[in-house]
Amino acid sequence: MLQGTLDEIDIRSILQFLELGQRTGVLFVEAPTSGSECLSLRFWSVELAQGRIVFATELHSDPLLRLRDSLRRYKGAASALDAGYSLSDCARPLEHTYLWQLLEHRLLSPAQGRFVLENLVVETLFDLMSLQQGRFWFQSGPALEPQLVALAPSEVAPLAVLQLQQWKLLHPHVQSPEQRPTVVDRCSLQSALSERAFRSLARACNGNLSLRRIARLLNRDLLSTAKAIYPYVECGWVQLSRVDGTPSATPPKEPHKPQVICIDSDVTNCQRVEYSLNQYDCNTVAVNDMRRVLDLTFELRPDFIFCALSLPMLAGDEYCAMLRATANYRHAPIAIILPIDSNYFDCMRAQLAGATELLFQPFDESEPAALLAKHLRRGDLSARLRASKSAGLGGY
Repeated sequence: MLQGTLDEIDIRSILQFLELGQRTGVLFVEAPTSGSECLSLRFWSVELAQGRIVFATELHSDPLLRLRDSLRRYKGAASALDAGYSLSDCARPLEHTYLWQLLEHRLLSPAQGRFVLENLVVETLFDLMSLQQGRFWFQSGPALEPQLVALAPSEVAPLAVLQLQQWKLLHPHVQSPEQRPTVVDRCSLQSALSERAFRSLARACNGNLSLRRIARLLNRDLLSTAKAIYPYVECGWVQLSRVDGTPSATPPKEPHKPQVICIDSDVTNCQRVEYSLNQYDCNTVAVNDMRRVLDLTFELRPDFIFCALSLPMLAGDEYCAMLRATANYRHAPIAIILPIDSNYFDCMRAQLAGATELLFQPFDESEPAALLAKHLRRGDLSARLRASKSAGLGGY
């Protein structure tokens, strides 16, 4: 498996290597969040087919946010976006799945779909090219289907690098795509612009939208949007939020419900785990599509993982070892489900990969619940569970 750190090689070189080798699979990237006082990580995935980029996204808690923004100008598509599958039903990245649904229902034309998808890829590459530290690994596998675009890294990567170079010229006034502009001198701004231009700028620069979201909503690229606002930032008529994103007062969030995933190509095993955990107020998601295992892990951010040792494409111990190499999952509880004919070697494989617990088949319905309860007592998951129960929250 191709893997390494961004101290050794940059993203552009990695993509060029994959293009030259005509590799098919998924490139995963993990990097620390910049400009933040608390340590956290961000994750990206780039889907390749024969060395060409067919999709790219950042894996986060709201995977449809940028697609919603990008579809705002397509009224029918935007209104239809909220109806669809849940994360656990997706055999493909969620944005990709929804985009194809809109195309199939003719709410978007193929040309519009390609335009949206290319913009999403370029946006992701802009972020990736700016990374100076982090980790990457490439997982070979079947190509993402169906395909709407196939972009050569040798063509799109230099454009992203050029955009990044021009972006750096806007420093120190503009530093991050996540900065939120606010009009602070309306009189001066209004006297310098036409009435229509002033209304548009004031509507966008309301302090609630980041530069990146404004660019999506205006159907423009990030660099041109930042350049348009830059003169007013420079003279002090528009102010940008701090890079560290110091939060303003927000209403309290609902208690977090513990998230559990069960990874097994055997649907029956997943059903038995789900049934066993019904007594707990937690979200249990079965993952049967082995190609999306890593994608869904980073999107769902599980608190406890059940994973079969014998899996097609990516063995359970390999999956466990990959997670142990990431900061977010270095100490996460992972229970490896061993096959009925397991032997001492299988147990050693699981333990060497970093499994927290071993679950032997055939297992009764009380065992998964006992393992979960054991680890709920060990960490703050128990507090989360009590909080979610006291709030009377039901399952999804």
